[in-house]
Amino acid sequence: MIQVNHAYGLATTYIHTVPALTVGQQVQQGDIVGETANNGWSSGTHIHYRLEFTYSGRTIYLNPLTPPRQIVHLLP
Repeated sequence: MIQVNHAYGLATTYIHTVPALTVGQQVQQGDIVGETANNGWSSGTHIHYRLEFTYSGRTIYLNPLTPPRQIVHLLP
């Protein structure tokens, strides 16, 4: 699993990946953070992507295709 923390409590998480970076490493737009992988329990190589918004200790998992109107200006 790879998690990239952004500003404003946003984070993106990539699951079923082989990391191409180290913990705490800064990344820029366009950097390769990892490669998709087969975990051995699936039908083949694939990735799970999650967009999270944490506010006041509560984490909300967002659908990046239809973000809530109230936070669309915060998305990277």
